[in-house]
Amino acid sequence: MQAQAEANAFAYVRSDLTPAYDNTTYDTQEQGGKVEQVQREYLYLLDEDRVVIHDKVVATNPAYTQKWLLHTPSRPDIAGLVPLRGSDAAGILQSHASRFSIHHERGRLDVATMLPRRSLRRLAGGKGYAYYVETDADESTLDGRNFADGAEEKPWFNLGRWRVEIQSATPAPTQHFLIALSPSLGEDRSGEVRPLEAISGELPGLATERSVILFAADSATDHFSFVLPSTQRRILFIGGPPGRDLTVASETARDTRRISGTGVLELPMPAGVEPGSRIDLTF
Repeated sequence: MQAQAEANAFAYVRSDLTPAYDNTTYDTQEQGGKVEQVQREYLYLLDEDRVVIHDKVVATNPAYTQKWLLHTPSRPDIAGLVPLRGSDAAGILQSHASRFSIHHERGRLDVATMLPRRSLRRLAGGKGYAYYVETDADESTLDGRNFADGAEEKPWFNLGRWRVEIQSATPAPTQHFLIALSPSLGEDRSGEVRPLEAISGELPGLATERSVILFAADSATDHFSFVLPSTQRRILFIGGPPGRDLTVASETARDTRRISGTGVLELPMPAGVEPGSRIDLTF
């Protein structure tokens, strides 16, 4: 674990997950490892009841496909699914929809993919596909195996009968995954998360109904400008350089704050800004 922070409105954890995978230091297949780095940032917004996850994955080979996985007990509702193998009820399906939802008993989870910007979703599950793995890592031909030997369904097991795989439509050795998870008791929260329109600079970020959230860990830039989407009233600047000043400015106001030792800063939106205003950050 590299950093953690808690406040009245949010909880944040940043961790290095590289040792959980075949990497350049520990490689079970003696092929140079699959990843150079896997970094996860986990932000829980207590006052919004929302989880935002930012993952940075650096592969050792540009040909490797990085995936963000979500295992679910019920079949997710994803628009535009096209079967690639099997059927709609049981098989492997694909969609380019960036948002989907999962319903299970009384609960609902709305999932929004902000990064990769051009991404696709593969859905695997149903009879004969719940444990499907592409054993040769070549997905151009879906000829894998369902590893169901020894699997048992018991009421006390947390079963993942379906699996969503989010991956970029544009292969690259470094991929950023930015996913927002909004739970509810049946309420449709699919429209509460939206992407940011960047003017200059590049930071993984998104907007919720209340917040603009930016992830600055390992950023090569020291500035970022964006268009305020709506009436968000705060900025959460995550993973910034500890101890450095961050200045946020608009046409009507300017404010400078010190980034904490954990790299987290919560600050109010400049006074008097309207939706569509330009916001500039320098750090």
